[in-house]
Amino acid sequence: MDVHATALRALPRSRARANEIVPRAARLAAVIVAVQIPANLIDFGSFGYRYSLVNPNDEQSLFAWIGAIAIMSGAVIAATAYRRTKSRPYLVAAAFLALVAIENRVRVDEPAVHRAAIYIPLLGGLAASLVWASSPWPATARRGVLGGLAFLAFSLALHKIAPHILLHYGYGPGTWPYETKVSLKETSEMAGWILIAGGLLAALRGYEPSLSVVAARDAK
Repeated sequence: MDVHATALRALPRSRARANEIVPRAARLAAVIVAVQIPANLIDFGSFGYRYSLVNPNDEQSLFAWIGAIAIMSGAVIAATAYRRTKSRPYLVAAAFLALVAIENRVRVDEPAVHRAAIYIPLLGGLAASLVWASSPWPATARRGVLGGLAFLAFSLALHKIAPHILLHYGYGPGTWPYETKVSLKETSEMAGWILIAGGLLAALRGYEPSLSVVAARDAK
């Protein structure tokens, strides 16, 4: 029996703490973004991207690893939620997050990943699974996931659309508008993953399977 629609019930003691997780994740993301954008642009303008630690084009930079840790955390949290509830949306979300985490760190064939035939099903499936999983959640946790998806969509638009607009007006790689776009793309993606992980954690910490639903499931 899939308990997705009715399996979550608020725990009185943990509700308040859980409701604070998403705002804290949002504040954390805002602080990191406020540090990353100036760091990226100073490194570009003053040092020509000398320091890989803050280079937004370097997948091994500090901020790239922060985003990767957020994705991995989301996968673990979704898998834990599935183990506790046996609700299929969590399993699907955990699988998609794990795939994104692997792609993010391994980069086996980056040009292939950037093809629409690859990234649209991957990101579309992830978004659908997260919307599906979060449908019975309380508003705060759900807003965390939906806000995170909105940031990811904004980052994807910057990555796929903004370069064509900038090049049309003569701003290519190595110009201030283009490199600002790169920094905004990376920071919005990282913020999205942090908010998604925060929403998943808020749902996991504040809710448990309804005992009556679990009993009915076990009786089957």
